[in-house]
Amino acid sequence: MSVAQTDTVHQKKMHFSIAPSIIITHLSNPSTDMIETETQPSLAAAFLVNYDLTERLTFSSGIDIVSVWFDYKDYGATFGCDIDPVNGIDFKNSWVSVNTHAQYAGIPLAMKYKVMKTASYPYLGVDVKFLYLLYDQTRMDFYECGNQTISADVGSQSQNLQILPGAFIGYSQSLKKNVSIFAELHAHTPMNLQLGMFAPPVSTPATIIGASLGVSF
Repeated sequence: MSVAQTDTVHQKKMHFSIAPSIIITHLSNPSTDMIETETQPSLAAAFLVNYDLTERLTFSSGIDIVSVWFDYKDYGATFGCDIDPVNGIDFKNSWVSVNTHAQYAGIPLAMKYKVMKTASYPYLGVDVKFLYLLYDQTRMDFYECGNQTISADVGSQSQNLQILPGAFIGYSQSLKKNVSIFAELHAHTPMNLQLGMFAPPVSTPATIIGASLGVSF
């Protein structure tokens, strides 16, 4: 192989990709029985600049937009009907249902490894997302002894910055020169998610699982 041919093979290339995603935010119940979490589907989209470091290794960065919904029950609110002179306080008799919709934008940093040196190929990688809160709306429904009494919309309740390390696997299918489509599965874990409106805020283990279908050009 000549020097010119070698330079062509190892030439670094820059390309772009767009990938909408459907994600599921699974909130594990935190280490307190005063918070009970639920799982909700959410949406995301990524606009990436990809830089081929080698034939197999690609670094990516760009813009992430994430729209997240999550629900949980907060049993920290106690009303008069929860107090029994004989048995004491029934903390699960009343609760506040908290529904949050938050929109984030931020910067992802990703490293992708191509499993095969072919036009179409499977791949895997790791990444970290730095997401800044743009919008947050929280609705609280109060249930006093099982009966809904008050509903209220409140302001921002989410953390301004979320850091999400994660990993992904996928497959890229070449359509023509410099154009391909790809399907990807990815999982991330927020590092600083806290829940609690009336109960003391607690760190909540969470896993965000998603599926993307995108185009690279």
